[in-house]
Amino acid sequence: RLDEQLRVRVADFGLSKQVGGSQYYRQGRGAPVPVKWVALESLADRVYTTKSDVV
Repeated sequence: RLDEQLRVRVADFGLSKQVGGSQYYRQGRGAPVPVKWVALESLADRVYTTKSDVV
């Protein structure tokens, strides 16, 4: 997907899901993670928020 400045936005590697009232998603152990596209703190905690998005 492209944003307003025509930059490519990687949005889906299996985590695009409704998170309900909480503002984060915690992934279970053993699930594959695209290391190249994930923030270091998310790799350590397996917690994903809008603040941990890599642009």
